[in-house]
Amino acid sequence: MTEATLAQRLSGVDELPEDERDEALRALLRTDIHDAVMQLTVDSDEVLLDELRELGELIRTSVPDGTEDRLPVRVRVFVRLLRRGAVEPAWTLAHDNASGVIRPTRATSMWAGGSFLTSRLPLPTHLENGRVYAWLPGFRDPRYGVPDDVYAIDADVVQRGDLDLVQLRGRSLRLYGTAYLGLLEATPHGRVALSFEGPDGAVHRVDAVRVRRPDHVKPSGPDLTRLAWAGWHAEADITPLLAVPGTWRITVEVDEQGVVRGRPLGRSRGPLADAALQEPGRQIGGRAVRLGNEGGLVLRIARMSPAVRAIPAPLRRALRKLR
Repeated sequence: MTEATLAQRLSGVDELPEDERDEALRALLRTDIHDAVMQLTVDSDEVLLDELRELGELIRTSVPDGTEDRLPVRVRVFVRLLRRGAVEPAWTLAHDNASGVIRPTRATSMWAGGSFLTSRLPLPTHLENGRVYAWLPGFRDPRYGVPDDVYAIDADVVQRGDLDLVQLRGRSLRLYGTAYLGLLEATPHGRVALSFEGPDGAVHRVDAVRVRRPDHVKPSGPDLTRLAWAGWHAEADITPLLAVPGTWRITVEVDEQGVVRGRPLGRSRGPLADAALQEPGRQIGGRAVRLGNEGGLVLRIARMSPAVRAIPAPLRRALRKLR
């Protein structure tokens, strides 16, 4: 596509409603600009910096700032580099992005036959002071002086994982699951902690132990072992919680080299964890204790009157069914 044609398409997008306009602009940035330049890096033996400068000027004048923020990281950084006129690292990044996924349009052959296409390169990251940056061409390269914010991807790093098993045995609450930060490697040195948040701002924290999860190792590719250490387990003594009846919500927090994210534990659960939520409540230390789900795992603790405590638990359950 020529510069004139691309400029014409960009100007035509302005007539669309705002939501449709932004989506159309992102499609143009990704397909007609980024993907086209990726193909050029594979097909051409020249470094087409003048053409990239024209593209950058077109983006600056026709595409509002921030439109690219919802694009994939590698595409987003490429567009940000063009905006700033950093065409050398932009060209290098486009070549990097094409590795393993873009086939030359000119005739080529391999000595042993077959395809040299494999899979996309992984996204290298740099962690510093709780922030995350994509370590892509131009990042902290003194030749170009590109600001770090061009590579900032904090919003893309969200916590994921599942609650695989929960057991309430006496006063011990045993929990097993996975927790990791998207785009980052789960390391054996990463910290996982559980926060029990109860009535009147009461908080009780328990450290978890990282464990290796072979079921999260990929068969091949750049993410082969990225989530190998995504597992964790913890055992919490609920005695301190019994002293403060009410609903205790549980949050799981992951800290990888100072990058910290948290989310309600049990928002995503496996079948064994789901089954535990169907178990009847228990009487522990004069309290009725039961696991529940309120957008995540909760522990419900209620006082029991002396008269109710005198009735055996099986009989209480039978009476509830009669009611």
